[in-house]
Amino acid sequence: MKTPAFIAAIALGLSLAGTAQAQTATVKVDDLDLSSSAGKEELDNRIDGAALRICRNQLRTGTRLAVSPNGAEMKQCKAAVRAEVLSRLPAQG
Repeated sequence: MKTPAFIAAIALGLSLAGTAQAQTATVKVDDLDLSSSAGKEELDNRIDGAALRICRNQLRTGTRLAVSPNGAEMKQCKAAVRAEVLSRLPAQG
């Protein structure tokens, strides 16, 4: 079953970055069959990509230091992005 036409847009003002600047990303889901494992896997990939873009940009603000993709702040940021996207998905059922 395909989800209704829906695009989750994320806007996060992450307190962990110490800035009021919000980052945005779009995760397209209307072409996915979220009742299948392949659809869920693709959604995970899209969320990970959006999270990486948001978190890398958000955490670099005000510094020239490279952000560790496995650091605690990055993991916390990615978890926040994932939670935000999943909260915006239409109910499955």
